[in-house]
Amino acid sequence: QMNYDEQYFFLIKDLSKKAINRFYDGKYWYLSDDGLKVHADMQDKYYSAPVNKMLLSLLKLASLSGEREYLEFVQKSIKSKSAVLYKNHSWYASAMKVVLAETLGYVTLKAATANLKKHKKDIDHIKYSFVLSKPDEKIDGYLACDMSQCFVTNKDIKKVITEIEKR
Repeated sequence: QMNYDEQYFFLIKDLSKKAINRFYDGKYWYLSDDGLKVHADMQDKYYSAPVNKMLLSLLKLASLSGEREYLEFVQKSIKSKSAVLYKNHSWYASAMKVVLAETLGYVTLKAATANLKKHKKDIDHIKYSFVLSKPDEKIDGYLACDMSQCFVTNKDIKKVITEIEKR
């Protein structure tokens, strides 16, 4: 997201797959893979719960890659803890951010790298909380997509931003 270097995209995909394989059993997330089987709690204590950071990263990866499997990990994780999450919102602030991001959905703004860098300030100030940008040199102009569809394409960044902010 900072410099659009593609190697970091591949690195996050690789690290995410490794984390899922090591710390997720299909139902629960664990704090370690040392055999103790300590469940990763979604409750924030002195810092944001690590599992919530992982889930937010998986949501971003799902949006950037278009691979729904990452979204499904997040949805299953939220569902398994939903009874607890909705009782005491204040104890689960970072988990609630995950819930909001999953519910509202990330929007990925795609454009040539030069266009994304040129309008970085405009993109950073979009009044929609969950926006990512991804370089795509084949796109002439700008394209905004969520997990189910691309909903606006235009050569004018201001018009694309207006459509994103209507969400």
